[in-house]
Amino acid sequence: MSYITREDAVNAISRMKSFYDELNILYARHGIALESNSGRRNVVLSQAQEEFFASEISKHYSGVEVDGKTGKPDIVLGQLGIELECKLTSPNKDGAVTMQADELSVSDVPKDFLYVVTKGMKDFAVFHFIGLVRSDFSKTPGIRAKGKVRLLKNKAHKKCYCLIGGMSNKRDNMIEEIKKSIKNVSKKAVKKEKALQERLKFWNASENSYTICYEHM
Repeated sequence: MSYITREDAVNAISRMKSFYDELNILYARHGIALESNSGRRNVVLSQAQEEFFASEISKHYSGVEVDGKTGKPDIVLGQLGIELECKLTSPNKDGAVTMQADELSVSDVPKDFLYVVTKGMKDFAVFHFIGLVRSDFSKTPGIRAKGKVRLLKNKAHKKCYCLIGGMSNKRDNMIEEIKKSIKNVSKKAVKKEKALQERLKFWNASENSYTICYEHM
């Protein structure tokens, strides 16, 4: 079970949004559009994510500390003896979301990760992964990943608690949709049923594929 509640996540996101609104005003005063580069915006807001989530978690547990220095865990839960890494990311232009971690921060020793995914600081999804290990991530960093490895959602999904928003399994959705179509096909439409059966066979053999579902906040 997640030691972070939905209420914790909602409160932390609310504080992040307020902080973001104040930053927007400051940046605009200097002629800078904070929202023009989501990657840079997320870097600026990452410390706020750590501080605000740690503040909420400390309402339930003692010994909650924030560090975030290179090579150190972002949040330490002293009472539970747990290290929590915090990540803030956004979808790319195609809407796809890549959840990453520093290659040096993942190992065969289980570690917890808190991913906040946002579209324009208006729509959010928050995922708490418990006990991720090296095999839950890609084997090597991508060419442009700068030492970061990609979380394999189809492997790590079972370790995930969705605090805000969720994940939709495209494979399961397609299988359900095709099965409904097959039931509604006329007995005379042999070719159509055959084509649907082929599609069903394809999706049954496919790996799970997850897409992010957001909540407007």
